[in-house]
This record gives sequence, structure tokens and C-alpha cells, in this order.
Amino acid sequence: MYSDLAIAVCLTLGAVYKQPLRQTEGFVRGLVGLMGLDLLVPHYSTFSSRGAGLTLPIASKNQKDGSIHLVVDSTGLKIFGDGEWLQNKHKT
Repeated sequence: MYSDLAIAVCLTLGAVYKQPLRQTEGFVRGLVGLMGLDLLVPHYSTFSSRGAGLTLPIASKNQKDGSIHLVVDSTGLKIFGDGEWLQNKHKT
């Protein structure tokens, strides 16, 4: 019912914020609610069973268009494209 990518994103968020699977389920449910979406969130047992055998293809550096910077701080999560992080950091 849920794609491998959806499970991987949820597990990544749980790992970033150092949360157990039950808290990860609630966190993702809260994010979906804040976005005003009507999406089903996987149960924590689904994270456990699907995450154990999860394998995602890793794109080689030749396939990437540009670097991506993942920034996590106390205010949350932000994904910057190539160069955007440096522009934001140096206020240029």
C-alpha cells in the first residue's frame, strides 16, 4: 500500500529527530495534518516490518544534476539546492 520511498522518508525523519517508531508515526501524521492533506500515514509496525528489508537504489554522482544540502537545526528541516545554502548562509 505504501511505496518504499514513503517508508524511507518517514524513517529518515524519525532518525533525524531521534524518535521511536510510534513517535515517528505521530510526527508524520501531524505534518500531514498541518499541510491540510488527506493522506493515510503508515502504522509504526509497518515502519518496522518494511524498514528492515528496505533497499533503495542510490543514484551515482554522474546521474545527479547538482548537490543537495540537507539542513536540520532546532527550528526544523530544510532542503537547499545547489548554491542556495551558501547564498542563504552568506546573505548574498
